[in-house]
This record gives sequence, C-alpha cells and structure tokens, in this order.
Amino acid sequence: MDKRNAWSTLMDIGRLVDTAYGLAILADYECADGLGIPAEREAAERAPMSAARILLAQAKELVDSLEPFLRNLEREAAR
Repeated sequence: MDKRNAWSTLMDIGRLVDTAYGLAILADYECADGLGIPAEREAAERAPMSAARILLAQAKELVDSLEPFLRNLEREAAR
C-alpha cells in the first residue's frame, strides 16, 4: 500500500463515495432546468454524473489497493 495506511485509504474511499452520492442526488433533481443558455444547461446536466464517474473510479482504485493488505491480514489471522 505504499505510504498509505488502511485507515486513511478507507477514509478517502468514504469521502469519494459520499461526494459522488451527493453529485448523483444533484443530477437526480435536474437543477439545470433553470439555466437559460443552452450550452450552460447541457454542461450542468452532464457535470454531476461525469464528476461522479471520476470520483467512483478513484474509489475503485483505492479499494483495489486495499486487497493485498487485507489478504495479508487474512493470512495472519489464519495462523
């Protein structure tokens, strides 16, 4: 896990998922309807889910980085 520890990785995952969840809620409310300039409305409609996709991809990388650490813990617990 390089210079990270499991706790900070877990906290970062939680932060990324919470932020992505908030962006998904904004997208669900369709707040962009009030924008009068079509290009701005289109950008505002795409932004929450585009950002959520990026954040969730980062969270996935962090989850993947925990796998070797958790595997070692599992091996040690089995001894």
